Amino acid sequence: MVSLHGAHQLATDSNRKQEVILEVKNLTKVFGLGKNATKAVNDVSFSVGKGEIVSLLGESGSGKTTIARMLLKLS
Repeated sequence: MVSLHGAHQLATDSNRKQEVILEVKNLTKVFGLGKNATKAVNDVSFSVGKGEIVSLLGESGSGKTTIARMLLKLS
């Protein structure tokens, strides 16, 4: 599930509530079928608060581009 909204609140380190503008829950992407199936993204969840700057870090082939393409609905 990917949702873009401001209905939820995110607790910050300073215990202030922050508006959530992006919420991703249980994101999974599998390429191929059967024996050829490869899980590129497995059960990824995160929230982004209004005004936050977020980056995806990981090794080559870890699924960063796949997550971005899914969020942009390109995949």
